[in-house]
Amino acid sequence: MSSRDGTPTPTTIRQVVRAPMAPVWGPEVLALKANRHSCESTDGSFVVGTEDLSSFEGEESDEKLLALLGDLALGAEEVEEDPAARVLLDECGALWEEVHMEAEAQREMQCRLRRELQHLQDRSHWQHAESGAFLQRLSVAREALADKIREASDENEALRQRLRRHHTEEERLRCGLAEDLRCLDARAAELRAAIFETGQSQAELVERLRAVTNTQAHLQAELQQERVKTWRQSTDVVMAFAGGKDGGRELEREEAERLLLESQLTEVASRAAAAGIPRLCDEEPEVAEAVLAAADTVPFSTLQGQLDSFEELRGALEALEGSCALSTAQQKEEEEKLGAEQLELSRLAEEMATAEAAAQGPELDQASSLVSVLCGELQSEQAVLRQEREAAARRRELFRSQVEQKRRELARLQDLNDKLVEDLNSKGCFKQRKP
Repeated sequence: MSSRDGTPTPTTIRQVVRAPMAPVWGPEVLALKANRHSCESTDGSFVVGTEDLSSFEGEESDEKLLALLGDLALGAEEVEEDPAARVLLDECGALWEEVHMEAEAQREMQCRLRRELQHLQDRSHWQHAESGAFLQRLSVAREALADKIREASDENEALRQRLRRHHTEEERLRCGLAEDLRCLDARAAELRAAIFETGQSQAELVERLRAVTNTQAHLQAELQQERVKTWRQSTDVVMAFAGGKDGGRELEREEAERLLLESQLTEVASRAAAAGIPRLCDEEPEVAEAVLAAADTVPFSTLQGQLDSFEELRGALEALEGSCALSTAQQKEEEEKLGAEQLELSRLAEEMATAEAAAQGPELDQASSLVSVLCGELQSEQAVLRQEREAAARRRELFRSQVEQKRRELARLQDLNDKLVEDLNSKGCFKQRKP
């Protein structure tokens, strides 16, 4: 470097013979020695004397430093070598090497600082990019959260509307159930009234049957009286023909007629006994006549009126059966309607359970508890209604059995009356004996 720009180096300085440099080198050397241990400034830059070595950075730092040392080494004139100067030059060379080492360390530190600064800048850029990505993700997450909140609010509003509809439907069903219960109570009252009317009709029927029985007793007494008259007429005929020429044949004929009449009387007596009429054939004629005389005679018009009353009673029974069938059909229709309402209520209960599982809200819990209470009340009402229906069915079956029994009895009495009328018409009149 000294061969190009003429700047002396410590080696060339040592080889040059210089004059004594007390007046020239004294202050610079002293300043250099004084600043040897204070070459570092407060901000980390190197200072040699009054020169700041922080400016000797970059590619020309070595040349500037060597030029400064060469200027320090130049004197007024070249003199011969001096031991003190020699010592100073050695110290200057050592200081120069130390300064060179310090400059190298400074350059390395600056390079490291530049690398650290670049690393910090890269890290800052990376953190900025990460922060931008994080902010972008945060904005996306906020938008997604806002969408979720809107969807949840929409679902909540839909559930609230559905719950209001369920409340409205439940109120409607409750009103319908109350109306149905009132209708059922009214229908039960009507059925009780119909049962009471049926009981009254049954009592009237019993009274009519008693009247028919009395009429039948009168008819049987009249028949017995006709038998006695017939027996007396037969006796008179036998006694009248006892003294004639052909008495034997007449007696045989009369005996045959008497036997025929006795057989007919026996048959009629057996029928009367089957109908509950006491037998009078085995009694004495006087006793039988007295018994039959005590009974009033019943004309045929009275018997016809009784038959007409039987027909009216039969029509009333048929009308009552029709009303019973109509009430049974209405009760079945009400049962079907109640079953449909129960199915609708079960469906609503399932929907309420589904909504409760989806939302788990206090209103749904309250609604479910209310539905459970309503279900319990409905079940209790259904149990009471079922018991009343079973009791009504039992009463209806009992009434039907009684009506059927009375009908059979009425038919039997009518057949018996028909037979009695036929007997009266066929055997109640005899030809009068000629005098």
